[in-house]
Amino acid sequence: MIDVSLQADPLPAYQLRGLGLFELHAEEILDAYQGGGKWLVPSGTTPGLTYEVRVSTTRPERSAGASARASHVMVIARTT
Repeated sequence: MIDVSLQADPLPAYQLRGLGLFELHAEEILDAYQGGGKWLVPSGTTPGLTYEVRVSTTRPERSAGASARASHVMVIARTT
């Protein structure tokens, strides 16, 4: 189980949903690693629906100056 009790500030709802999704589907998500920082992640609400999730330190649609402020960015695209 993921322990979020040591957080100084409460986590936003979208982060809690992500943690819950990983708790339920961790093995499936880890097995679906596509390389290059990309995973196929099942939908938390629609059976059979998956999303491609990319984790990066840059955002493709932003300039280098704007993306330098973010430590990690998740880009999500629907695949099925």
